[in-house]
Amino acid sequence: MRDQAFRIKRWIETGLIPKLTGRKQVRYLGWDVATEKLDDAVKRQGDHPAKALALDWLTRESALPERFSLLDVGCGPGVLAGMIQRHPLLQRRISYTGIDQSESALERCRANYQGDFQFLKVNLQADPLPDRYDVVTINEVVEHLPHYREVIDLALGLRPKIFILTTFGVIPGLRRDRVRWNQRHQSYMNSYSFEKLYEFLRARTEQLWVADLGTQDFERYWFPRKTILAFYLRLSEPKIIWTGEGWASPE
Repeated sequence: MRDQAFRIKRWIETGLIPKLTGRKQVRYLGWDVATEKLDDAVKRQGDHPAKALALDWLTRESALPERFSLLDVGCGPGVLAGMIQRHPLLQRRISYTGIDQSESALERCRANYQGDFQFLKVNLQADPLPDRYDVVTINEVVEHLPHYREVIDLALGLRPKIFILTTFGVIPGLRRDRVRWNQRHQSYMNSYSFEKLYEFLRARTEQLWVADLGTQDFERYWFPRKTILAFYLRLSEPKIIWTGEGWASPE
């Protein structure tokens, strides 16, 4: 028991498990580390498959103007910002705003991304946002939050044309973890939670694209594998229904 308590304490200190606080916030404590570690994290995730797919979808999106604004909720040290900066089709089309609660992550972003990039310390659940955005993204944030539905609803309340959510779920290596790792706990979402997440998102749009990018080996011994998903919600399209004679807009 003493060894287990020590491990949990270390996980909290290193950000693997967020501290329990009375104030809800979109924050991953794992970003509160030295700049060198943040650089390594951005380098490792520089070709993240779910984010790359989401950007590809944006290049094909007819609902967006030639130049559009994008809000990255929980931007961290700038993985998505770096991918946009290097993107051959989107780098000049996007006016980017990243928000996070980690000052060290934001400092790293401000030092590395110039041009039409801004980075703000904002708590989505407490602070007002100054603008409307054509696209809102939340990338690998909700799996850390037991109150993720509230965060998604706040993001959708900004009334974007497009909402993108990328997330991952652990594939538990032990039977007991199928119960322990679930949406009621402030830790990682597991693969058994995805059905409820899909139903929650599906109820909010007529057009939802979902990509399952399969499973990957992971370095943490208590869940050796994880699965990655991307959700793309087209919110600007009119509602349509099946009439028996074809698809049509309701009166």
